[in-house]
Amino acid sequence: MMMGLYQDALEDARESTRLDTGFAKGYVRIAKCCLALGDTAAALNAINKAEELDPRSDLANEKQSLQILQQLSDEIDKSNLKGDYRKVIFIFPTCLNYTDCYIFFCNQSGYLLL
Repeated sequence: MMMGLYQDALEDARESTRLDTGFAKGYVRIAKCCLALGDTAAALNAINKAEELDPRSDLANEKQSLQILQQLSDEIDKSNLKGDYRKVIFIFPTCLNYTDCYIFFCNQSGYLLL
């Protein structure tokens, strides 16, 4: 992940959880990769699984950030459908409060081309 190879890191994290289904940290890594790749729904599912496996882990901040980022992403989609591209562009920087993963923005950048 540190090298920005999120797809490769995601495959490795999935393999680690396939080999050890109780490996909570593997699910956290899946969540981070999914977030970086712009898949907030999969990231939230992975965080929920990690929390289920290790209830003592403190993932509340990550979970809240993912939920907010999903809401922002949904708002981007709605604004795009309405043709409100100024709002779309306005929402993008807000997302940086919840992730520093610029790949998320690359995945959403089609809106900027409209």
